[in-house]
Amino acid sequence: MSKTLDQMRQARVAKKASLDLLLNKSNPASMTANQTSSYALSLVNLSSTASATSIKVYDQLPPNLAYVGAAPVGGGSVTPTAVSCSASGSVETGQLLTCTVTLSSGLAATGGNTNFRIDVKPTLAAVGQSLINKAMVDPSGANAVQSPASCIANAVPAGCAVTSALTV
Repeated sequence: MSKTLDQMRQARVAKKASLDLLLNKSNPASMTANQTSSYALSLVNLSSTASATSIKVYDQLPPNLAYVGAAPVGGGSVTPTAVSCSASGSVETGQLLTCTVTLSSGLAATGGNTNFRIDVKPTLAAVGQSLINKAMVDPSGANAVQSPASCIANAVPAGCAVTSALTV
């Protein structure tokens, strides 16, 4: 059965109205074993529709980095009211973080942005290792579960943020 013209128009309108979220992530200046360092993350809304007030971000930490905490950072058009993450997996093989960024209002259309940080502590086993961190957001804003391990480069696939290598 083929779609009617009206169904195709509705699908096109729904697609145009969907969000386009961009995730950026940067390394700390340096990392030292057993000292806390922070990754800086930002979310940007590139669509013509405001985002929801709760956005999920998934972060695959490299092996031998222990999750310490997460916190809002000012400087965006909306400062998060809270950032909370839960960690699964082991420090030795790399923890997967599921983070919820809570906003007082959604990210405004066409450029609304927010900033937060994820704090980590390298273990002694990380010394001399070159670490690459991968994070991912559902670019449609639907908060579907994402797999940052599939990230190849920034925005490949859509929603990915990949840091450059950093040696501990």
